[in-house]
Amino acid sequence: MIALGLATNTAFVQKALQVLNPKKFKGGFDGQELTMKEFTGIFKTDPISEKFIKLFKKRLEDENGPNNNTKKPDEFQQS
Repeated sequence: MIALGLATNTAFVQKALQVLNPKKFKGGFDGQELTMKEFTGIFKTDPISEKFIKLFKKRLEDENGPNNNTKKPDEFQQS
């Protein structure tokens, strides 16, 4: 985790491991390894948040029209 830039020190890694798999890492870390499945748990999304974001985005698009705030590349060019 430190090599990937996801942690700054081993104390943070130990806390993260305990959060990801409390049963496996509660007693110690000797000889224990994090599996790929456990590691990918860091990147899981929250379904409730995702649903809220989609609903919020749809409401904004309904009020303002889709892509109302985007400019075409030629609009950025100076005359």
